[in-house]
Amino acid sequence: MLKLKRLQFISRFSLAALVIVIAATFLVSGCQSYSGLFSPKQGSQPNDEQKPDISAKPAETKTKVTLYFGGKGALYLVPEEREITKGTETLESAIIAELIKGPQNADLYRTIPEGTKLLSVSVLDGTAYVNFSKELKIKHGGGSAGETMTIYSVVNSLAVLPGIQKVQFLLEGDKVESIFGNNDTSIPFTPEWYLTVRPQDYYPLTAGSYWEYEGSGNEYASFTRKVLYTKGNLAETSEDNGGTVATRVIDTTDDVIKVVYFMGEDYEPKNLLENNFKRNSSSIILQGPITVGTSWTDQGVNKSIIAVDAVVDTPAGKFENCIKVKSAGPNDTIYQYYKKGVGMVKQEFISGDTTVTSTLKKYQVK
Repeated sequence: MLKLKRLQFISRFSLAALVIVIAATFLVSGCQSYSGLFSPKQGSQPNDEQKPDISAKPAETKTKVTLYFGGKGALYLVPEEREITKGTETLESAIIAELIKGPQNADLYRTIPEGTKLLSVSVLDGTAYVNFSKELKIKHGGGSAGETMTIYSVVNSLAVLPGIQKVQFLLEGDKVESIFGNNDTSIPFTPEWYLTVRPQDYYPLTAGSYWEYEGSGNEYASFTRKVLYTKGNLAETSEDNGGTVATRVIDTTDDVIKVVYFMGEDYEPKNLLENNFKRNSSSIILQGPITVGTSWTDQGVNKSIIAVDAVVDTPAGKFENCIKVKSAGPNDTIYQYYKKGVGMVKQEFISGDTTVTSTLKKYQVK
């Protein structure tokens, strides 16, 4: 009997303990489930990379662009490469904004009047519509050369972008027949790349540069040319054709390249640029602008640019987009071909049935 009561007591105790354990388990799991409704799961806390950008300032990107500003005398447009920071505006708008700021190079000139505002830019079917404030007209200095610089600094700067072939100027949202007084600005403009090249681009004169030419038709058609010294716009060259050595001093400006000193039979040339040489020549080698139709007279000889897309095969390689200059004398004709960044690549002298040719064999432009 005693044994039976003891077993009953143990059973009740075990049952009570079991109830307590089950209740405790329920409470613990219940608390975890309840708290889970308000607490993030482990590892779900967003890190810095996952957090959305809620700043008011838009993301900025850096882009390299080429802008065109006026050169000396408003004869040419000179490129200026610049890295710009672009926000939400279009690249077209950013480029015009940089043009309005003006050049960073002190030797260049602004083409858009100070105070001009860009109102909008849009591109439709290959044409960029650029809408300026009235200051573009009111504050413009005028003149056909200045007008050309303004128009084509905008057009050429935008036309390098994919999808833009033309530029239409707008003033306060309207097409105007002649914003600046000369050109018809009611129609779109296409780029004029000849305005971005100068004679010196086709006749490099850096110290240490040399050119070797292979000749035919005359024993002196082969020759070498070297740039010995430079100072400012001046360069001293030496030319050796196997029969004589000639020294020239060449003066380079934005619109012309000309020989200002010549001496034949100079077998030991000295640095004339440091010795106040006396100018004895004014022979023009090349005249701008670099476009078909440019002509000049050089010591009784009529010279003109007759092509800007000539192709010339030489031992030094094939050169495309060369300019071709014709020199028509009373008894002979000379054709000279120049490649941008290289110099003269070929020369043909024709007199009656005689043709003498000098063709570039090798070169180095420093």
